[in-house]
Parts: sequence; structure tokens; C-alpha cells
Amino acid sequence: MLAENLAAMPDMITSFSMTTALLLLAERPFLIFMHVLLSIIVSKTVVTGNKKYYILAILIHTFIDIPVGFTIAGIIPQFVSIFWCIIVGTAALVILIYQNIKINQNQESTYKGDN
Repeated sequence: MLAENLAAMPDMITSFSMTTALLLLAERPFLIFMHVLLSIIVSKTVVTGNKKYYILAILIHTFIDIPVGFTIAGIIPQFVSIFWCIIVGTAALVILIYQNIKINQNQESTYKGDN
């Protein structure tokens, strides 16, 4: 079975259009980035003890998996799924950065108040 799959790979790769190949090249690094981002969010749950970060990670993962499932089912095209994932990932990153800035500002004001 593995030998058959490996033998079919060159035909599969050459059958991709340029658009599909570029989308696949963009998709992999983005998905790696998303998994790292979700791991950071989950680690914030462990560090802060605040369960909202864990729920946020679950919701982001769900919102990314839904269009991927729709793409596999043939309901929406692949490029829509990838753009949706990029939008959700960017929104998650903005939320995470905003939360960190707000936490740092609170810590700085608390620190300045102690002096």
C-alpha cells in the first residue's frame, strides 16, 4: 500500500494547478503557526489559571476546522477555507496581543503605584 501511494505521488503532484500548489504551500506554514498560537493560548490557561484562554483555544480550533470540513465535503472551495483560516488566525493573534498589552499595562501601573 505504501509503495503504491509513493508511486502515485508524481502523478498527483503534476496534476495540481499553479493556484492549488501555491495555496498548499501557504496552508502548511499557516497551520503550523496556528498550532503554535493555540499552544501559547493553552499555556496561558496553565500560567494564569484563567479558563477563558482554554475556551478561546477550543473556539479558534473549531472555527478553523469547520470550513476545512466543508472543503472536504465539497461544500466550499479550498481557497475560501484557507482565507477563512487566515482571518480567524489573525483575529486570534490580535486578541492575544491585546490581552498581553493590557496585562502588561496593569502590571506596570501596579508596579509604579508601589513606589
